[in-house]
Amino acid sequence: MKNLSDQRLVEVHWDDGNTSVYPFNWLKDNCQCEECFHPYTKARWILMRNLDVDAVVTDLKVIS
Repeated sequence: MKNLSDQRLVEVHWDDGNTSVYPFNWLKDNCQCEECFHPYTKARWILMRNLDVDAVVTDLKVIS
């Protein structure tokens, strides 16, 4: 993985040789962690209108 912070993107290199690029805002919008989504109702904790469009990625990790 590579943080392309100047472009506000994360680049992922997959084992099959493919590469995917994800915008920071897309990652936040699609995050399924318990800080972002209620674990039982699967409802988003944050409203889209309150999403910080200037948020940055500070840490990358792979979770299998």
